[in-house]
Amino acid sequence: MNTRPLSLIKVTEDAVLAKNIKNIGILASPATLDTKLHTNLFRERNVIVLDDAGIKKTSKIIHSVIDGKVASSAGLKNQIGQLEEMGAELIVLG
Repeated sequence: MNTRPLSLIKVTEDAVLAKNIKNIGILASPATLDTKLHTNLFRERNVIVLDDAGIKKTSKIIHSVIDGKVASSAGLKNQIGQLEEMGAELIVLG
């Protein structure tokens, strides 16, 4: 096999490390957050997540995309804005 797989996790980690970002906002579903993947990946960084209400809203937006419904771009902008207000320098969608 000549094709090498590309890990989106590794690409994301490399981009964050290359930019020396200290405060990383994570916009993800509850299931993804429960894996602690981002916390483990960015051990030496400040990982910022939304409160429970924000996580539930994010989950609804993600499910509306999966279901083929139009997700509210205003909803995503609101979620991203909240993470920025909490100090996020970069938002990782995951």
